Amino acid sequence: MLVEKRQQMILKMLEERKSITVSEIKDSLGISESTIRRDLTMLDKENKLIKADSFILKLSPYLYTLF
Repeated sequence: MLVEKRQQMILKMLEERKSITVSEIKDSLGISESTIRRDLTMLDKENKLIKADSFILKLSPYLYTLF
């Protein structure tokens, strides 16, 4: 699966759930944790989500006012 497609799928999951875990992504997409973590790091650097140790949050304009 291409990087862009995986990242789109991760962002779609976040749209539906608002927060997800690496395990949930792994179970849903069937890819390795290291691949997921690389994708999450890229998306975090692009300010498309917030990556924490145990979960991932969708980034929204509202969150910018909190930080």
